[in-house]
Amino acid sequence: MSNRFLILLVCVFPFCFSCNKSNNALFEINTFGDFTVNAGLSTIETHYYYIDNVFIPLESSAAASGADLADINQVVANRAVLSPKFDETLDLDYINSVDVYAISKSDFTDRKEIFYMDIVPLGDKNRINLFSTIENLTDLFKDDRVIIEIQLDFRQFPPATTEFRLDMSFSAFASE
Repeated sequence: MSNRFLILLVCVFPFCFSCNKSNNALFEINTFGDFTVNAGLSTIETHYYYIDNVFIPLESSAAASGADLADINQVVANRAVLSPKFDETLDLDYINSVDVYAISKSDFTDRKEIFYMDIVPLGDKNRINLFSTIENLTDLFKDDRVIIEIQLDFRQFPPATTEFRLDMSFSAFASE
């Protein structure tokens, strides 16, 4: 039994430190998008929402932080929160899953998942914190504008027409 533990320790130990980046993020990019969910939508189908011209200020954020845009080799999704824009008391338990994609304005086939929540946990909540993906978004954000696609699946009918805000944060890293 101790040999198995030792082998497991030897195999797993390097991975504990490989996930820790030796370089910190150069800067963060914060942005948001608003969209409306109508009351009474179906629980059977997926509902798609598009936010056009979401501003992702990659170049200006790099300049403001003193970083050279040419040194940036990776921009990744960091954090995202989905919440009602006006009614902070609205219970979002009717939402079952959330998927968020970024789509290039110049090439609609360039589409990457950036945030998700496969099964939103049950319980009273007025905001949903989403998981981020590890996709490199540098090329997608080169034009400073993207289309954000939000896919929602409901476990119950939305109780009211609601304005939502999707707050997003991205981190930029330089090559070593």
